[in-house]
Amino acid sequence: MSTHLRLQSYKNDAESLRLRSNHGSFDPTAVLIELGGNSLDPEEITSEEEARRINSILLHERHHWLQHVGTTGGIYNSILLQFEMGVISSTPGLETLTEEDIPLLRSAHPERRRIVEIWELCEQVRRAFFGCRIGDYRELDTGIALPTRTLTDALANHIQKYVPGPSGLPLSFPQFPKEAFQGGDGYAVPQHRSWVVGIRHLMEFSARVSEIAKLVVDATLLGDKRLDVSSLLAGIYTVAYDIFLKACGTAERSMTTLVTAATVCDIALNGCHFPIGPALLQSPGLLFAQLSKEMHGFDFRRAVVVNVPSTVRDLVDAIYQHLEDRTGVDWKATTLATSGLFGHLTPFDMGAPFEGVRAEGRPHTFPNAIEWLAPLWGKSANIRTDHPELFILPACIYTDDRHRFHHLFDEIAPPAVKRLGTLRGTRPIDPGWVPWMLQFSIEADLLRGMVYLDSSALATTLARHVQSLSGNSATREGSLSAVFHSVYFASRKSPLGVSLVRRIAKTLEVDSPL
Repeated sequence: MSTHLRLQSYKNDAESLRLRSNHGSFDPTAVLIELGGNSLDPEEITSEEEARRINSILLHERHHWLQHVGTTGGIYNSILLQFEMGVISSTPGLETLTEEDIPLLRSAHPERRRIVEIWELCEQVRRAFFGCRIGDYRELDTGIALPTRTLTDALANHIQKYVPGPSGLPLSFPQFPKEAFQGGDGYAVPQHRSWVVGIRHLMEFSARVSEIAKLVVDATLLGDKRLDVSSLLAGIYTVAYDIFLKACGTAERSMTTLVTAATVCDIALNGCHFPIGPALLQSPGLLFAQLSKEMHGFDFRRAVVVNVPSTVRDLVDAIYQHLEDRTGVDWKATTLATSGLFGHLTPFDMGAPFEGVRAEGRPHTFPNAIEWLAPLWGKSANIRTDHPELFILPACIYTDDRHRFHHLFDEIAPPAVKRLGTLRGTRPIDPGWVPWMLQFSIEADLLRGMVYLDSSALATTLARHVQSLSGNSATREGSLSAVFHSVYFASRKSPLGVSLVRRIAKTLEVDSPL
């Protein structure tokens, strides 16, 4: 495929990194829940129905966060994204890059071309793992397969670089025999209509089921019989459900069927392998299709009351047992393995300041993303052991006892939610977390954008991080400083970094610090 077509493919698929709906989104690279849209403007909320809808959207995006830190599918996606950033940050001569050197995809420099080749091979696996349009996947098919064992070892090394093991010893991963990687130079790509089915499809359907459950409970409590949820199961939100119904052959269309399908999605997202194992040989989408087929013969007439967690838990346990009987696999083993790997880590205190950050004013003194996420993986696995329904159908706990929901969720919640241009802390939040979150997402956009954007388009992309924070002047002023620092340091103080800072300042109509 020509360089031009590859450039266009990356530009067109840039938004596929996010899990996005009309009124909200979750961005894995920015670890940020964002709520937006006119219907979320307080001045536009004219009814209790609209207020309930907003809470349902927030619950939907919170579910994506739980999937992000509480399933091996979410963990793999984070690691792949961070590994790709590490690949680009190792570009030879990064500190001397100029505007003329990007996009790197056009580079004639032999060593830089090799870096981009590795990045593209990893991106091909990530795109298929996450899910994308079939055409977008084919456009990236270089005909060169990245050996799964090679990628697995590279990902393990990347995590070990930042995450310590118990008692300060090196983190130790399970060893897998060569047989586990047999046939591992290819990648099985499940397809449905125009989609390569990946974790995004399983995540979107599951989160939509939880959102529907909350709307149903709200409507029932108010005696509202007009609720029609059919429009909520359309497009990308119904891909997984279509596969499930066809594979298991049930004619039942009930809340029990929806919750069962969402549970099978969660089991597939959490996989049957240890984190950093041969799981990349098989996508969660393909595993979901296989598990759905094994659900043939399951009793879908079982009663479930979505705001009574015990009935949801009974259904979940029955599904786990059914699949274990049919496959001979303990589908809860991955949770125990994740807890064993990362459970010794303590999540960062969201209310505590980052020592030294204010004195130096340098974003690179913040923790690395993997350092910050790994303790949340361990904590999530510990919570899942006792409360799997929180990750499968969070609405069942939320609608039963909101205080209990927050008791479980707040320990692993993202530090902030962005609504109408303002970052709002989900808990008592130190001001230092705002520039850190910006640095986190800016570095991801910068390193990724260097591959396929020119300096003008890249500066425009980076400037949006400030443009989207219009909620209050204090946030905007602090964000400007954080953006300039982040761009400059992430680009290794290169001439390119200086040019980008100046371009961003011009776009925002402010003075450049450089």
